[in-house]
Amino acid sequence: MVFMCIPLLISWLTLVSSRPSHHPYTDPVVAMDHFSGNTQRHSHRHEDHVKHQFHLRHKSDHHSKRKGHSCKDQVTGSLKDTWLELEARTLGLRKEEALGVSGQEQLPTYQIISRLFSRIDSDSDSVLSMKELTRGWRGSHRAGRGLDCPLRVFVHRADKDSDNRLSLPELLAVFNVSAASLPFGDNEIGMTKQEREFGQEKKAVQNKLVLSVARVGQSIALACGVVTLSGVRVMWTRRGVTLNRLGLEDVGDFGDDRLLYITLVTPAHMGIYTCQAEGHSGPEQQHALQVIAPPVLRIFSESQLVIPGESLSLWCLADGLPSPSISWLKNGENITGNLSPSSSSDSIVRLAKARFEDTGAYVCAAQNEAGEDQDVASVFVESRDRQAVSRFLLQEDSSSELFYIFADLGVTVAAATDCSVLTVLTPSEAIGSSQLCPDGRCTWGEALSLRDRMLVVCQPSLNRIVFFDLTTHRPLQVVPTDPWPVELHYDRSHDQLWVRSEGEPQSQPTLQVVREASTPGNHHVVHTQPLMGHFAAVTGFYIPAPTLLVGHTKFGYAFHRAEQTIFKIDLESAAYVKNISLMAYGCMPVGAAYSPLGGTLLVSCASEDEKGIGTDGMLGLQVVVDMVTDVALGWNGAVRGNVAVSPDGRHFVTRDGEVLHIQPVSELGELTGGYSVSSNAPLGTLRFTPAPHNTAPSQPSSSLNSKTPDSQHQLVPAGYVALVVSGEEDILRVSTWDGHAEMVHGLQAGSILPQAFSGGGLLGRFAIALAKDSATVIDGGAGQAVCQLGGLVGATGAALIGGG
Repeated sequence: MVFMCIPLLISWLTLVSSRPSHHPYTDPVVAMDHFSGNTQRHSHRHEDHVKHQFHLRHKSDHHSKRKGHSCKDQVTGSLKDTWLELEARTLGLRKEEALGVSGQEQLPTYQIISRLFSRIDSDSDSVLSMKELTRGWRGSHRAGRGLDCPLRVFVHRADKDSDNRLSLPELLAVFNVSAASLPFGDNEIGMTKQEREFGQEKKAVQNKLVLSVARVGQSIALACGVVTLSGVRVMWTRRGVTLNRLGLEDVGDFGDDRLLYITLVTPAHMGIYTCQAEGHSGPEQQHALQVIAPPVLRIFSESQLVIPGESLSLWCLADGLPSPSISWLKNGENITGNLSPSSSSDSIVRLAKARFEDTGAYVCAAQNEAGEDQDVASVFVESRDRQAVSRFLLQEDSSSELFYIFADLGVTVAAATDCSVLTVLTPSEAIGSSQLCPDGRCTWGEALSLRDRMLVVCQPSLNRIVFFDLTTHRPLQVVPTDPWPVELHYDRSHDQLWVRSEGEPQSQPTLQVVREASTPGNHHVVHTQPLMGHFAAVTGFYIPAPTLLVGHTKFGYAFHRAEQTIFKIDLESAAYVKNISLMAYGCMPVGAAYSPLGGTLLVSCASEDEKGIGTDGMLGLQVVVDMVTDVALGWNGAVRGNVAVSPDGRHFVTRDGEVLHIQPVSELGELTGGYSVSSNAPLGTLRFTPAPHNTAPSQPSSSLNSKTPDSQHQLVPAGYVALVVSGEEDILRVSTWDGHAEMVHGLQAGSILPQAFSGGGLLGRFAIALAKDSATVIDGGAGQAVCQLGGLVGATGAALIGGG
């Protein structure tokens, strides 16, 4: 066959170049010049195609004359042409169409290569083995196209991933076939080169990044703008993970329509989604999905009663996507910024000296582009002799803003606002046929409030937990558990209490569940199903706390002893779902924190040396996990230590020795910049409390080194401050929105047990710091101690009531 000879082919191409073209323009398809590396657009005239093909063949002919290159060039030239021609004949195409020199787009060539691939792929496993390629090679010999070079030369040149097999994309790359394009616009066809390069530059940038907006609870379809040839599938990725074949319930595609469907959008779905032709390094398009949600707000202390001259504060905590604006109304009239002699901010109204005319209904209203919300608080300013009647009419909730102190000699219940004692329970307090502390002295573990209705506390040495009624402040029931219960986790979405027992030396740690935990009744623990041993040897458990925006939690995450894996648990059914491997990072998880904004889970890993928490409390690096795809993405930079997340999900906070790292989460769910705050002592237990954004002092404490933030972060109407124990006598207060740090004022020397610090939360303004014989209430928003309760013997634990 004469056309296999290089000189004859050049002559034939030259002859063809003199013919008029019947197709002066074609749809733009991006391709890469094999030699120059420049991007070319196959929308040139027929003559340009001919010159380009002539140039390639001339290059090949030139290199074939070099010593040692003739075999490779014979393979990449003769064999390609032979296979193309043989397959083209079966499709009824002319040879010049198969070689892509007729002015046509590359669709015929792509079809030919795809057909060739399918024919040789006898076992239909989507790759060509050496055995299958050998059969195709021999077919070329029988067709009279025998070659002297071994097949391994062809495979070596085409096999990009060095697996000794060829995939369709690898075979297409050998034939220089491009399968995708990203058009600038409808009018690009027929434009001059200058118009394409300059006039469409802005449109090209816009087409590469598309902004999409979806409301929470709705569904959306992202349309890929990359145009592919027939048979080439569009692949979608999120944070580097391919979505098409994951089989996700809420995210996926349905074939070759170039659409990505997201059903029941949540804030976790926000982020960047990228589409590209399968198996190709050609053009890609990014879709920035912004999720919007109407505001949700709460007012603290919905009813307040004061006498003239007293001060009071009305707090309004609001959240939304994007962050909402806040306004205040009194009896229907807007009073924002006009409360003289009082003061106000976006989130708080302060009355320095209340007057009779300040009585009224105060409405906090929040608004953003997705909607609005409002809540109301009643203020009564009355003389002291009329307050008794008003308090009765208000019917104040006796469980509001209280705290329980657990000590050796019983339980003390006090008001958080002034530390006044309401109830004292002794060890002999009866609980059915048992007592609060049968041995006369009490030992306590973790305590937890359940929807501010019930309180539960561990008694590890007695292998049981105790339920308290928050209306009467009396113990209701004793519930036996597996040996040594040490951790309590409340699933508010399903009203379930999860109990982790450490076990005895001859047993393993276990997880148990109490259903309908916040409702009075006969509670009992249910052992989780020991599916494949996933609930044995559990050394840690994490349930993401609900936020104002995301009130439902579907999954929990268990950690196992000496396993580099996270076990995903369906909370409603208490059933094992799947493993999330961390083996690629050598990470044994010991803690985690989850933000619903972007669906990011940060996992604290055991230290590299100790394979666990060392004596100094230091931890290893952190791994970032995307909970939309359940895939570990990589390290969280150089951040190491014990991670927590603010109750609004907008900031990750990590304790690393004497340094506190704060990482904001953007409106697209990405970790953005951050702040680092250094203390002069090791940092211990951390709690969050809400605070208006204008309460931070203007200058940092001189005893701290507060670094300049890496990037600006948008202020929210109200945020959270982190309260963290520093050393043995101080509490550090750090604002999450700007990294400002100061020490809490008003603490007495020796008033803190480093591990006995509780309170705070989504709506909890107060935190409780314990010493051996006292408890100090701290107002996180104000950054100062409120009151102190003494006379406590052996206080070991506390629980705040009224923090949501």
